[in-house]
Amino acid sequence: MAWKQTRREFVQTSARAGGALGVLGAFGSAACAGGGGDPLRILILGGTRFIGPHQVKYALDRGHEISIFTRGQTEPPFYHDYFDRVEHLIGDRTSDLSALEGREWDAVIDNSASYPSWVASTAALLRDQVDRYLFVSSISA
Repeated sequence: MAWKQTRREFVQTSARAGGALGVLGAFGSAACAGGGGDPLRILILGGTRFIGPHQVKYALDRGHEISIFTRGQTEPPFYHDYFDRVEHLIGDRTSDLSALEGREWDAVIDNSASYPSWVASTAALLRDQVDRYLFVSSISA
């Protein structure tokens, strides 16, 4: 029997795949399929929900080094084996960014900005520690 996908499932799958490709593709040739450049050190703020698990998988499949910054409360809904291969930084966007201090990354993907103040404080902290900061929003836009 053929598998049928609802319109909603198709849109969700397409958005996830397109988001992962578009976001990571924005970081240059090293993020493209097959690599071609040096591995990037990528920090994903959030990473366990929304498009984060897709971004983690996509980047790891291409040889990049991934750190995720979360509260440590949410397990990803899928790709569990991939999350064993990432660095887990625990903190809180409201009150504890200390795990990000004094660290450097090539790129940051900000998926978890529920409040504009989170983006402002995190971007200010990481200003001199990252080459690229990509803000992804579905709430705070």
